[in-house]
Amino acid sequence: MTAATSSASSGRTSLDIPGAVSATAGIGLLIYGLTRGQQDGFTSPAALAILTVAAVLLLAFVLIQRRSTGPLIPPRILSHAAVTGANLAILTLTAVMGAQGFFMMLYMQGILGYSSIETGLAVFPSSLMAIVGSTLATRLAAHVQPRAIAVGGLAAVGVAEILLAQITPASSYVVGILPGYLIFGIGLGAAFVGSSIVATSGIAADDQGVVSGLLNTAQQVGIAVGVAALVTAAVAHTANLPTPDTAAALVSGYRLGLLISAAVAGVGALAILILSRRHVLSVVHPQHSQGGREQPNDLN
Repeated sequence: MTAATSSASSGRTSLDIPGAVSATAGIGLLIYGLTRGQQDGFTSPAALAILTVAAVLLLAFVLIQRRSTGPLIPPRILSHAAVTGANLAILTLTAVMGAQGFFMMLYMQGILGYSSIETGLAVFPSSLMAIVGSTLATRLAAHVQPRAIAVGGLAAVGVAEILLAQITPASSYVVGILPGYLIFGIGLGAAFVGSSIVATSGIAADDQGVVSGLLNTAQQVGIAVGVAALVTAAVAHTANLPTPDTAAALVSGYRLGLLISAAVAGVGALAILILSRRHVLSVVHPQHSQGGREQPNDLN
């Protein structure tokens, strides 16, 4: 009897310590490398070395998962199109959320002169609409395909970013910020709910924890990588302007970052639209499946 068989027969699952170490170190170094690249330039020896090591560790993680008897992320899960699409959607969504928060905080406090309390109050309507969006999406999920909800939410997020990208050094809150914030909040709530349903629908009970963990990881990585990458683009744009220290130049950088965020949201919408399978609906609502019978989608 092999070690793996013995472990399985005793009801125990081995810990994938090499996988956990390589994934954690790889993601951490990737984020650190993007930050160093922003500060020192991506052609600097330090940034290149860090990003190279991160790439090696992440590649090692993939190889470890393929060969491990108890992988941290079973390959069958990553080969499931709906799970992959939902994670890409969450990754892009949180990247947009993190970058937008960074740009708008700098804009409201540094350009418009808002205090911390005023900034918090300015953001509150967006948070409130996120609750409304998630509530509506939960109710719609009983009648509409989850991936349609996710795509619609991401599309709304993209529209919101385009609206926010119209800011100027003299924009008013009611005209220049509030409409984008309201649309963003609704889209954010809907996209999170729709993507989560797509990722977990029809997944075997033993894999639910892994899929949920992947979604949480995608959120954290999306925020960190999104802020690092989009801020780098905005800073580079501002630095290349004739007068980089003026309010107009800073706002120009924020606007570029917000426009890129809109494109990122579009990528997320396409990812979940293309990769999520149509039979997700039949798993959530068996009455819509052929012949009125449920068609499970377990990952066996």
